[in-house]
Amino acid sequence: MEILLTIILLCSGTVSLVLAVTNLLYEDKHVKSNWYIFLFGFFSFIWSLGMGLFTLQDYGSEAMFYRKFYFIGIFGFLVSVELLLAEMVKLGKTFRFITNSYVLFGALLTYPIITHPSTANFLLTKQGMICITTDNAKRIYYNIYLVGYTIILLVELILWFLKKKRRREIIASRIYFLIVLGVGIGLFFDTFIMKNNQFTFPLSAITQTLAFLVAYVVARRTNISSISVRNLSNYIYASVNVPMIILNERQQIELSNAKAVQFFDIPEEKLKKTPIQNLFDMTKIFKGEHCELPNVMECECITNKRMCKIEVSHIHDKYDEHLSDILVITDLTEMYEYIEKLNKEGMTIIMISHDMEAVKYATHVLDFEDNISFMTRESYDARKAVR
Repeated sequence: MEILLTIILLCSGTVSLVLAVTNLLYEDKHVKSNWYIFLFGFFSFIWSLGMGLFTLQDYGSEAMFYRKFYFIGIFGFLVSVELLLAEMVKLGKTFRFITNSYVLFGALLTYPIITHPSTANFLLTKQGMICITTDNAKRIYYNIYLVGYTIILLVELILWFLKKKRRREIIASRIYFLIVLGVGIGLFFDTFIMKNNQFTFPLSAITQTLAFLVAYVVARRTNISSISVRNLSNYIYASVNVPMIILNERQQIELSNAKAVQFFDIPEEKLKKTPIQNLFDMTKIFKGEHCELPNVMECECITNKRMCKIEVSHIHDKYDEHLSDILVITDLTEMYEYIEKLNKEGMTIIMISHDMEAVKYATHVLDFEDNISFMTRESYDARKAVR
């Protein structure tokens, strides 16, 4: 039984930690709620880890150490829940200062009281090490702190109910009410209804993990629904209806939108890190991976033989050093084919271009390179070959 309980607690705590770290790595670090979610999951892990190791101990001194350890997780968990809820509710500065101060400083003052050796005895059973509450006035301070903490959360939830406007806020407020209810029930069983000199089953250590998992899901959905520079730019980048790729400083592809993957007909993972000169015929343009590309260029795509116009936006750092390029690709093949069709039907098309590739669509060329010369395309090609 002790091993089973320990495995459950350690696995659930590890899941909380992994999700918390993942959320912080992949979400906007400038958003406070993402840091609070990280603290939420981290202290959930500490709580589960301490409680899981506590049940494995054989002696009271070691059990007391791990009891102190998991109470760090408990108080850290309670503080992070309140900080997260206050951020979600968007409390005013004064009210937030009062509530945050009570929760944070109350935790710092209550921790040494509730972890005092006189507040609990330990007994080794077949189910593992257990904690037996003692008749001690020090536990009253802990209970008072929890009552005040619960009142603060309920007030914040009521304010959230009153301020809610959008459907996602209504749903989120209801779910957070369930989170508070779940944690509250666990703490209620652990603390208030247990009589003195009675074994306390760590119900809150289990419900707190479920509370974090629900809070994590809500936070993810809230981040997705919220307008931020990151998710809005991601949406714009993904929804652009033309091929777009982003190059690193070595002019290798770092990102490509769905249209680019479709245009090149290459899997996204294979497209990544591909040098741009491997996709386009840039023999007359490419001057090396550390040289900037022209702002506008026309060249043929190697993979599908399409004539393309490429518009390049150069990204520099604050020292004006090159970081990356954003390339927007326009397929000109249909335009050239349509022009060629019109020309074959008898319409004279005059095109002024700096792009030498456009010559292959012409019947005659007016060349200004040396002396002004008017000639057929065949004569022009022959003269360029000689040069």
